Amino acid sequence: MGWKPGSGFIHYNWFQFNEGPLIYLLGIGSQTHPLPPSSWGAWKRGPLITYAGYTFMSCPPLFTHQYLQAWFNLRGLRDHYADYFRDSRYATLANRAMCINLSKRFPDYGPNAWGITASDSAAGYVAWGGPPVPSDINGTLVPCAAGGSIPFAPGRCIRDLMSMGRKYSYLHIYGRYGFVDAFNPLTGWVDKDVLGIDQGITLV
Repeated sequence: MGWKPGSGFIHYNWFQFNEGPLIYLLGIGSQTHPLPPSSWGAWKRGPLITYAGYTFMSCPPLFTHQYLQAWFNLRGLRDHYADYFRDSRYATLANRAMCINLSKRFPDYGPNAWGITASDSAAGYVAWGGPPVPSDINGTLVPCAAGGSIPFAPGRCIRDLMSMGRKYSYLHIYGRYGFVDAFNPLTGWVDKDVLGIDQGITLV
């Protein structure tokens, strides 16, 4: 899915529900090197999971449900397999429900403080998400999980982001570029780096 000057295409394939479908749509729409429309059916769907009553395609980091629909409005559209907008809404609500269910382990998680997706952490970059519950979760909150899901649950996500901003203002989690990439109220850790890709999904 990538290309570097001097070395050409990278040796990794994106063939499931993540950034992959974005590339398929761009390829199908190309005016110079179009893919056949049938190629849309080539990428792997699933697996389906059910959590808190929501059934959706599992690809744990929540960003995988956000990037495609940051650029293509799939609301009201479906193919032979799924309604991807609804699927991403369910993944968002399940992520929130998972955080609420984790509040006994991490008291700062709750109805208005939730969101786990790939981000920085005190130990470096982690591609966590869920459900299912990630084994390495440690109480970190990632604001762009809710920010990038505003199209799928606008009232809920906006209210909860504003609530987080107020509740954790003492940690200075909102600054010049918006919310920090990630923070952990349990330990007081706040990310010092700004990740354009995570700020971007909230902005878009």
